[in-house]
Amino acid sequence: MKYNQLSRYILSLLLSSALLCGCNEQRPMAVISEEENSFQDSAGGATILESVHLETVDSAPVPATIDVVQEAAAHGSSASRGFEVGDSLGLSALSSIARKTGLEEVVSFDGELSHSELGMSISNLGIDRQDLEDTAASRVAVATEIARANEAIVRANTERDEAVARANTERNAAVARANEAEEALAARDQEIAQISNVLAAALRTRTFGAAEWKHYFGGVGSAPDLPSDMAAILDGPCPFWTNKKVRDTHLLVLIPATVGGVPFTLNLLGELIKGPKNGGHRTEYRFYSGRVKAQIGEQSPPRSYWLLMTRDVLPGSRNKAYVAQKELVAGYTSRASVPYELPSVLEAATAILMHHAREGERLFGDDPWTFARCQEMVMVGENPCQTVVGGFSSRGLNNHILDSSVSRYVGVSCLRRF
Repeated sequence: MKYNQLSRYILSLLLSSALLCGCNEQRPMAVISEEENSFQDSAGGATILESVHLETVDSAPVPATIDVVQEAAAHGSSASRGFEVGDSLGLSALSSIARKTGLEEVVSFDGELSHSELGMSISNLGIDRQDLEDTAASRVAVATEIARANEAIVRANTERDEAVARANTERNAAVARANEAEEALAARDQEIAQISNVLAAALRTRTFGAAEWKHYFGGVGSAPDLPSDMAAILDGPCPFWTNKKVRDTHLLVLIPATVGGVPFTLNLLGELIKGPKNGGHRTEYRFYSGRVKAQIGEQSPPRSYWLLMTRDVLPGSRNKAYVAQKELVAGYTSRASVPYELPSVLEAATAILMHHAREGERLFGDDPWTFARCQEMVMVGENPCQTVVGGFSSRGLNNHILDSSVSRYVGVSCLRRF
């Protein structure tokens, strides 16, 4: 029969697989007999070869190699309809071809193939030994490149893993340092809080503010804010007494603009101290100079403010003239870089009397007699006289006037305003 192109293509595939797989085995020989066994496909197309059957014969084996295939191609012009025994291909070789191409269960051979048809199939392949060797070398080169690429990938992955490990180590170390810093800050915050509580307690003890005014005498409205560093100021070294802190040597007192809605004056203060509420310690003016009362008794501050005044006259300020006392204060101020000045009569009297109302302690007392020179000058006739406050005894506080004479009882106090 004459086989269609599909059968030739299948045979070409089988023979190509033999060439590529390098089948060099010696097999029993076979004769190929032709048997027409074909069918029309479902679309009514050309006749398709269904099977080709190979029958083994007892004959001397011939190697199914490239040489055998080329020999078969050389007989392609023969008019014979089949192979002679000496020209036959080994059955095992063809079976191996079918197995290696995966067509063993798809195609079987039943019939005879002419030398010309076999030669046509071989010729159609267009493959020779050199092409196969070049292809194999190319595959080896590609495999080598792939191996090198894989090695590079492995190296890159290793380097990446090492870098990630280093980064994780550094991150963990940074987190540990941050945690240590946070713990240190927390400990420091706790320490600061404890110190602040101590200072706040001391501040409450030494401070006479709006709450204390309301508690003992009457409402004074809202007080201005103290400086944010006031606790540090109170805990700082005193510029006048060595080895002491400001909180030990000063009084922090609010000077209100009004008390109970009434302008705060020296005259009003004299009335308030006679009857403090809620267990406050009462007193009065022992001596209140008529000239002081007349000339400055009704002066009232335009706004509320804080003052920080010394609890006593400054060391070395007694037995000095007023000019020398002012120079002494200026010298202290310059050395400490703190703006101190002499108090007014109202400021000195208020600080001394508010401390007494709460604590019952009489500062600028009578043992020894102690008076603080103040800023205001009061006219006695045509002569200006210096005002003084002090001599606080069980009989009360004195608001005196004093001429320019020097006295061992008279020194100077000083203050800061906020």
